[in-house]
Amino acid sequence: PGAIVILPCGWLRGRVTTGSGGDDGGHCVLLVLVRAKDTDEFTLAVANAGEGLEYHPVRPSGLPPSPELPVRQATLILEGVPVE
Repeated sequence: PGAIVILPCGWLRGRVTTGSGGDDGGHCVLLVLVRAKDTDEFTLAVANAGEGLEYHPVRPSGLPPSPELPVRQATLILEGVPVE
């Protein structure tokens, strides 16, 4: 109970395109798994700041000078994940 596990994960592409001007050979994602102290449940956080971020929730920044500027939520949190 209360334990935390941090798992680096991601993927590698089978083929890297040349001439793209950058490294597109894969992508890293960070998983953080936290076991609840008082129940048999976990909280799972998926941290991503690169490819696939366009699928994450977006909201206005609310900060000057451009409060309407869209900001993506880089970390998705899933609570109440059962042990089994």
